[in-house]
Amino acid sequence: VDRRQLATLVFGDREALAALNSVVHPHVRKAITRWLTDLDRKSSEPFAVVAIPLYYEGTPTSTFDTVIVTACHTDRQLRRVQDRGLDRQEAVRRIEAQLPTADKVARGDYVIWTDGTFTGTELRVREICRELSKISPLDCTSPA
Repeated sequence: VDRRQLATLVFGDREALAALNSVVHPHVRKAITRWLTDLDRKSSEPFAVVAIPLYYEGTPTSTFDTVIVTACHTDRQLRRVQDRGLDRQEAVRRIEAQLPTADKVARGDYVIWTDGTFTGTELRVREICRELSKISPLDCTSPA
């Protein structure tokens, strides 16, 4: 699959994007569920992290106890998308196809703003880890 060509087709057409998501997302959900089930049987770790870039754009499930949103401001988001080789127009189309950042931030249990330094982001990750350790015994001392 030529992902760039596919993206060009769907990011400007909400119906095409919805059709693609209706095909892809059930398979992704099934793979995540299988991974978590397998992990639960094999691992002694107290938690697992699943990165889902478009979690709220799909159909959020009750599979997860906590949702941590990573976000940055629009100008930074646009720059990051363009840094992956897309022109401004295509980058804007992709961003506009997503739920606005403010909506994601409002829905998440925690937010990690990634506009700053790596160190700042890492500190926020550790802070969230400490908060979650009140619920589950997590090791918040190892590198993020």
